[in-house]
Parts: sequence; C-alpha cells; structure tokens
Amino acid sequence: MILTNVIKLISFSFFLFLYNQTYCQKIEKETIYILFKKSDKVSDKSLGKKFVTKKGINFNLYKHYFTNFTNLDRDTLCVSELKKYKLTDENDIEKKADLWRKKNEKQLKKEYGKLYRQAFEYKNNIFNTYLIEKISPKKIVIYEVKFRNEGVIE
Repeated sequence: MILTNVIKLISFSFFLFLYNQTYCQKIEKETIYILFKKSDKVSDKSLGKKFVTKKGINFNLYKHYFTNFTNLDRDTLCVSELKKYKLTDENDIEKKADLWRKKNEKQLKKEYGKLYRQAFEYKNNIFNTYLIEKISPKKIVIYEVKFRNEGVIE
C-alpha cells in the first residue's frame, strides 16, 4: 500500500516536472544598450534632449522616447567600460523586435495563441533597455529605461 503511494507520488512529481519544462518556460527578454546622442540643433528643441521631472529622467531620442523612473537603476562608470557594451542603433530597434518575435514564435503561439506582439508595440515586454550617456570625457552613466507611451504611466 505504501509502495503504491510512493510510486504515485514519484510519477505525479515527474509529470509536473515535464509539464513545467514544456509549458511554463519563460520568454526571455533581450537586453539592448543605446547610446544617447545629444542634439545641438536648434530646429527641433525636443529631440536629442534630456529633462528631469518628479518621476524621473526623460530622454527624447529621434524615434523613441524613454524614461528612467526614480525606482530604476543608474550607474556611473569610467568611459573605458563603454567598449564592454554592444550598442544598438536607434534605427535597429524595430528590426531587433521582429527578430525577437521570430525567435520566440513557438512560445508566443503556445502562450498567447498567436503572435500578438508587433514590432512597433510592446517593446517594454521585449527588451531590457539601457541608455548610455557620456557625461564627461572620462565618465558615462548607464540608465535602466522604459519606452514611454507603451503602457507606462508617466
């Protein structure tokens, strides 16, 4: 009697393990690093700018807008550390989102029934995003940021 219960328990545990391995795999986000380039143009004063609000630091790049909320990380490093980071050009973000969707197509279909994430939306669910700003000839700051206007309350 006890032996059958032990066998049942082991079989059930093994089944749960297989189920978790098959159906509960987490879809991994891709990490991207973007270099913040300040604008010195006068024509459009909002692009290539950074400004501070009560909720954090906002960065207006040329195609995307980011926020480093006060609860997100930031770190100051020596400029020589910059070579350790593979930088993503702002123009390549959409391509990377498409590649991420293709790479995770099976899991997305399994979890959501379809490929609901389009390249132009939900980037906060696709990427762990960091913005790198050169603040002096010898120092950089790496900000953990969120894409603005994508379900992020500002």
